[in-house]
Amino acid sequence: MLEGVCYWPGRGQDEGQCLRGWRFGQGVRVWQDGRKYEGFWADGKENGKGKYYDVDGTMRIGIWNDGERVKWLYEWRVGLGRLKLF
Repeated sequence: MLEGVCYWPGRGQDEGQCLRGWRFGQGVRVWQDGRKYEGFWADGKENGKGKYYDVDGTMRIGIWNDGERVKWLYEWRVGLGRLKLF
């Protein structure tokens, strides 16, 4: 397994573990508009539990399966101090 940073023109960057050329294990994706995902990957797709940060500072924790978000578990609005459970 390798660790590193990949830059994707027009898309953003990925940082973390790779296996056979795919993101695998723990990693981070940062989009050019400032959104960010931190969590687990399998076969290059978000998979398992992860944190999603929106450009307005909202942080959500959710579950992903094969690159698709299954559900949000909770949301935290930075600066407002509000926690929302789903």
